[in-house]
This record gives sequence, structure tokens and C-alpha cells, in this order.
Amino acid sequence: MARQLALLLPFAAVLVACGSDGSPVSGAPSATASSTIAAATATGGSIPSEGARTAGGATPTVSGGTAGSATASPGASSTPGVAASAATSPAVVGPRRVIDLLRVPVGDGKVSTSARAGYVWRCGGGAGGPGGGASVKGPWFNSDGTYNATAKAIVDGAIGWPSSFTASRSGSSRILTGNALPNHVTGRFPIQPSDDAYQYDRNPNSISQQTLAVTLPADPQVAAQASCVSPPFVAVLASGSVVFDALDALNRDAGAWETQDRCAGHPQRTGQYHYHTVTACVADSDSGHSALLGWAVDGFGLFGVRGERGETLTNDNLDACHGHAHEVEWDGRQVTMYHYHATYEYPYTISCYRGTPARLPATGGGAPPPRP
Repeated sequence: MARQLALLLPFAAVLVACGSDGSPVSGAPSATASSTIAAATATGGSIPSEGARTAGGATPTVSGGTAGSATASPGASSTPGVAASAATSPAVVGPRRVIDLLRVPVGDGKVSTSARAGYVWRCGGGAGGPGGGASVKGPWFNSDGTYNATAKAIVDGAIGWPSSFTASRSGSSRILTGNALPNHVTGRFPIQPSDDAYQYDRNPNSISQQTLAVTLPADPQVAAQASCVSPPFVAVLASGSVVFDALDALNRDAGAWETQDRCAGHPQRTGQYHYHTVTACVADSDSGHSALLGWAVDGFGLFGVRGERGETLTNDNLDACHGHAHEVEWDGRQVTMYHYHATYEYPYTISCYRGTPARLPATGGGAPPPRP
């Protein structure tokens, strides 16, 4: 089975658009164009904004640094989701670290009880205990606590689905409805014994239609305090399917352990198809700031891996919840506001909420693990 490096986040150094059959669109950038990502020391829980940073010139690296000291306070600005000072705090370039895609740090056990950079703040401290997930440690794991993101097994198949999804704004609300089936192809689930991924992860679940009905604030505000994430999901993507947090049922790094299909997704026990990393099969922009890929459960936008000048972001450019504040396009207008980003490293997407999360049903559109 071919390794689909260019199609999976965080297993690539660039995003690749997918066509209707799940294959890369002609002219999309090659995943081998970058093998390292440079960034600065992690910043903790303040809301950084992007200041002057060096994009690395001809070398495939980006620079990041310690964020400004702005703190979110609701009502401090008329702009959605941002304290007045957060939008203008300059970034300070600090010491750099390099993330090698052949040795991506594994996030096993990185579950916190408060907002903490590089960790998932899952309500109740995580699932824990026996449950689903990969049964065998794949050969892509290195002996030094890292994994080779270019060598993961990918679930075979290119199955199409009758996806239905609508995102609409009504007054102060954003309404997301659909059947939770993706608008792109998926792998064949349950994983077949003939699939080489089967020897590591025998996911027995089948993809099935769900009822997705979520109402979010259309212009979300930063809450006085961050809050934990909990099942069933942390975001809804424009593909019509949902994003789970970065953990599997054993509090392991799901992006490292579990095998997914070419679009970075797989189903859990109720048939809910989902991602743990952001799929490259949701179209992103080719340059500049990443496109809006979907909406977090608190209403803030989830964008791809690139920042204001097209630089690839890392955890060091983002706060403890995996976001920051600057001007973005929001419902057809330019607005300075808080938003989340994906990265190529754990925790990959949203690790806690800066806004107030919507109340989600325990079933329909996703159900709590045991198998994220």
C-alpha cells in the first residue's frame, strides 16, 4: 500500500488539496518540499498575535517566538473574540527548535487539568483505562519517544459517500446541520485483514450516517477563562465531518498510534467518521494565511497550518488552546479576532476552548469514545 505522506496532517510539511477521488490536485505543492519546521520556545496560555517573523527565505523553515503579554478579557474590544491589546502585541523571536518529520515527538499522556501548551485539557483528565485504539505499536515509532510521520500505514480504499452539510448564519447564531458523512472519499472500514494497516490497528467500526445539528455563536467572544474539551467532538469541518481531540481512549497520541485513511479520518464505535488531525482533503489556500477549514465548538474558526505571511505555524506560535489573534476574513469581512490553527505536531488542533463551548448531544453527530 502506498504511503500517502502528502495527504495527511500532520504527516506533511505542506498542505495538499484533494480531488474528488481523494488524490492530490495537479499543481499542489509536494510534501517533500519541506522536511523540517523551525520554531521558538513554547509560550504558555496567553493569546499571542503575530508580529514580525522571518519566513526562512529559500530554506523550508519558519521562525516563531515568544508572544506578547496580552491577556483576553471579554468586552475589552468591539471586535469579536479579542482583547484590545491582543491584536497589536508584537512577537519576539526567541531560541529556535527544529521538528524533524522523521522524529515527531509523541504526545502520549500529555493530558492536563488546566490550559497548558502542548497538552490536551480534556474534561475529567481523559478517558484512561482499557478501550479501543491501535493494538500494536507500528514500526514508524522510534526508540527515542518520537515517530516517523512519513512511514505510517494508511488504510486502503477510496469509498464515496452521500454527504449532506449546511453551514448558515441566522442573526447571532451559526447553524451547522448534516449527516456527518464527509464530502470526500474514505478508506474501507472495518479495516480489512488484507490491508497492511490491519496488523497494527484492527478498527472494527463501519462508517455510518449521524445526525449533525449544532448551533454556535456567529461572533464568538473570548471567555474570562479557558475551558476543557470533552466528547463527542471539538470542531466541525467544511467537509461535513467532525474533529476529535488528539487523544485515543488510552490517552495516547492518536495521530501517532491510530491508522487513518488517505484523508486522515476513521470511524469510532457508533460509526462517526472523524479526524484527529486536520485533513488535507478540505481545501486550503495555496499561499498566504490558511483558509477557514471549519468551526470549533465554541464558534471560533479553525484555520490551516499557515499564518499571516504564509509561514508554517507550530505550537510555539499559538497559545495553550492552540490559537491566537490577528485579522482574518470572517463571514466576508476582515475582522481582528481570536481563532484556532492546525499544526503538524501534537496536539494538532484544539486543546482547550477560549470561548464558551456549545452544549452537544451525547449521541448524534458523534458519541463519547471508547474508540476515538
